Amino acid sequence: MGRDDDLQALRDWLAADTPPPPLDRWLSARVRAIGDVRRRAEVSARWMTALGAVCARGTAVTASRVGGARFVDTIRTPDDLVAAWFHEGSPFLRAVRRPIAGVASDLPLAERLVAWGVPPWWAPSLARRDPAFLARWLPVQQTRPPLWAWGRQDAADLLRRDGWTVREVHGALQITGDRPVESSRAWREGLLEVQDLGSQQVADLVAAAPGEAVWDACAGTGGKTVRLAATMAGKGVLHATDVSTARLDRLRQRVRRAGLQHVRVGVWDGEAPIALPREVARRGGFDAVLVDAPCSGSGTWRRNPDARVRQAPGPQWAALQHTLLAQAAPAVRPGGRLVYATCSVCPEEDEDVVAAFLAAHPAYTLVHQGLHGAPEVDADTLFAAVCVRAAAS
Repeated sequence: MGRDDDLQALRDWLAADTPPPPLDRWLSARVRAIGDVRRRAEVSARWMTALGAVCARGTAVTASRVGGARFVDTIRTPDDLVAAWFHEGSPFLRAVRRPIAGVASDLPLAERLVAWGVPPWWAPSLARRDPAFLARWLPVQQTRPPLWAWGRQDAADLLRRDGWTVREVHGALQITGDRPVESSRAWREGLLEVQDLGSQQVADLVAAAPGEAVWDACAGTGGKTVRLAATMAGKGVLHATDVSTARLDRLRQRVRRAGLQHVRVGVWDGEAPIALPREVARRGGFDAVLVDAPCSGSGTWRRNPDARVRQAPGPQWAALQHTLLAQAAPAVRPGGRLVYATCSVCPEEDEDVVAAFLAAHPAYTLVHQGLHGAPEVDADTLFAAVCVRAAAS
């Protein structure tokens, strides 16, 4: 399989659905059909690199071909971009392998975004971020962050003995190797959790302590849940909920593999406050609640470059985030902590949501908010805010 196969695979992906499914999941299903293990790994690595880069940089390539400002003016939706990509002679794969030259800082933001492979419909939102932040953040969106994990000290030692290279950086494990870390003894025995460094930092802001009652309200597949459980050292109670039963099934598998006994799993759709479990009600609520809300995903473009094409900022995200925060807030005990997080860098999903929440809930005080991860560290970018509910008088 060569470059023509890569381009055809991209066409197949775009035609697979409307909008296209997440590229990583679509490729995983396709690659699993390859019988030869070594060939499967080779094709998977090449496709994720080449096709992901095409999604990220096909915009820039087409813009250079068509003309910067004129191109930006023609692109308003993902469909417009896909149509432009496939104009006759579009040199996708050559450009994927060609480094991007310097981008002039005096260009309008929409044109700078296109030069970095970001569709121009993100410009109104990103324009609200500090220009100095964007100048450092946009270039790193062209690179994939390393594999991050955390675990017991013997996990790092086991990985090294089995051939992986492990660096201990920022209190986490940075792992490189020629096969999936899930095939390692350390992972199989529950000694290791794969989790982006930015996600680790956000989970730690919850400051879950042994003996506390903690609720991971939008737990997904459980990455932050397991991190919270570890900081609680098996003492206290941790509730993990999500609207998706499929994600909760994967969370349960993760909890079992980690050998956790104090995690309670259930469905919560966010449309009404949760019924407090008896032991939590006796405390007056949870000591800490994490709302890791659904979002447009702009902070994960490095791992999911196709998301910048599939997604777009919009008021629907903030509306959902407002609802989730408002419904989760009553579950926090007086004096407890409410942590709001997204994997978005769009202010309307981050600081604006927090400001609206605080205006509607005067019992809460903001003690921290900000972006974590890239460009400060080689990871995804996440937003988090920590609010404390006033103690009972």
